[in-house]
Amino acid sequence: MIVTIEYTAQLKQAANCSSEEISLGQEATAHDAILQVAQQHGGALEKMLIANESKVSSSLLFFVDDSQVVDLESHLLSEGNHITIMSPISGG
Repeated sequence: MIVTIEYTAQLKQAANCSSEEISLGQEATAHDAILQVAQQHGGALEKMLIANESKVSSSLLFFVDDSQVVDLESHLLSEGNHITIMSPISGG
């Protein structure tokens, strides 16, 4: 299946693109998608996405289509889903 990953802010700079399409197996989860792009890009993006080993950073926000997803490992994806990854925003 094909899903679209959209990056924001610093993640966009680390990925060198604002969005990309990736191919996943039929039973793929949001967690699988994040691990795949982290491994494909490596470097700065991988450091931002992965906290340790294969744990996704808890400081990021993830949306599949228009809904926030907290449990990436159990959220099954469907053909054409859009995953948006947002880094935390700070300031005042």
